[in-house]
Amino acid sequence: MRVVISGQMPPPVGGQNLNVKRFYDLLESEPDIQAVHWRMEFTKDVKSFRKFEIGKFIELIRVVVRLIKLRLNGRIDSIIYSTGGPHLAPIIRDIILLPVACLLSKRVWVHFQAAGIAEKLPEIHPVLRKLLLWVYSRCYGGLALSDYGKRDPLALQMKHIEKLPNGLEDGEGDRDSLSLVDESDHYEVVMLYVGHICEDKGVPPLIRAFSEVSRIHPEIKLRLAGECLTPFTKEQLEVEIASSGAAEHIEVVGLCTGDSLKAQYQAADVLVFPSVAPYESFGLVLVEAMIWELPIVASNWRAGKEVLGQPLGGICYDIGASHDKALNLALLEMMNQRSKWASWGRANRDRYENHFSLDCLRDNLIKIVNLA
Repeated sequence: MRVVISGQMPPPVGGQNLNVKRFYDLLESEPDIQAVHWRMEFTKDVKSFRKFEIGKFIELIRVVVRLIKLRLNGRIDSIIYSTGGPHLAPIIRDIILLPVACLLSKRVWVHFQAAGIAEKLPEIHPVLRKLLLWVYSRCYGGLALSDYGKRDPLALQMKHIEKLPNGLEDGEGDRDSLSLVDESDHYEVVMLYVGHICEDKGVPPLIRAFSEVSRIHPEIKLRLAGECLTPFTKEQLEVEIASSGAAEHIEVVGLCTGDSLKAQYQAADVLVFPSVAPYESFGLVLVEAMIWELPIVASNWRAGKEVLGQPLGGICYDIGASHDKALNLALLEMMNQRSKWASWGRANRDRYENHFSLDCLRDNLIKIVNLA
């Protein structure tokens, strides 16, 4: 069976790019499957996310040519195509590429790693919306990361819809070999944020809420691991931290990958995930925190509560009228529940092993590609 995995592998580093590589690596290791990568390089760095650029138009032509070459080298049984989400640039990209993919492959599965198109669909121009619905109807089916995520393929009237949750490699075995983050400042509690730094991901509210909590709990420290996502800038981040009054408690460690990212999780006490991103579909960092047995503070947004599951290994807060206030109360509650952190961490680790391990992902992925 010849299966094509479409999308961009790192760089830049992001959940979707990492998943493209992960899918390819998993299928390539299967003896009865020939995995092929349909390469796309629309985004050179985080500054070019979701932007129209002449270079992206040129890349679009190259991407079509690459698929034609793949087809000339042999039949294509399935394509797993990563959709770009609800923004105009990826929508136009999908309208152009998906018909070509359907023409050259027996089956096209659209993988909704980026969510939010169900909410965006009514706002799209009627002509473009009709075209979009027609394009998606040509595909075999849609892959949603969660039950919540099925809203997107349902809104696009897709015939076959399957759930394919994310899965991750187990990094905990490397715990003893990692270089620890410097803890010479003797803070007792490290709250870790991992991901793009921007408004959509809830980082400014996190900084403001954390600053209030740090006045009550001076032993805490906030680490931000990631890079600023346009239009949010490094200068805006610096102003936000400086005006918080808690700059000495906040550390920006930048983009972390590989062992450096694992070391951040290893040195952390709590993961905070305050996302309100309209394209949020799963929250892969939640699973990363589960691997490292961390208690979690997360916004009740999109599929967040579904990913966290039951028993809840932390606090899942409703955003309400004020994200700052809701997050402030959630952080305070987390600090007041320290006696539960160990049991919450174990519950999260169990959930990872039972639902989001690499073996779980491999089994689910093989079932998908074998569907007639």
